[in-house]
Amino acid sequence: MEQKINGNISGIRDVLLDEMKTLYDMDQSAGTFASRELLEATEMRSVQIAEEVGYNDSHYFSYLFKKTTGMTPGEYRKASRESKNNEP
Repeated sequence: MEQKINGNISGIRDVLLDEMKTLYDMDQSAGTFASRELLEATEMRSVQIAEEVGYNDSHYFSYLFKKTTGMTPGEYRKASRESKNNEP
């Protein structure tokens, strides 16, 4: 019986960890989406955008942004503007 209980607890823990990871990924994706919108549409500095999307540490925000998009916030803004300038 003890083995069955331990197996159930282990299974529950695994499900909870998977759900927490999913929620974390969704939160991070939402923050990245919002920050991309702000970088494209405003002149806000990345420090201000970090605060706006819920990050107290702008360096951590920049790290996550680059990890997610492959570009720093400044590189993303520049590429976005160049792309819009090249549209017919």
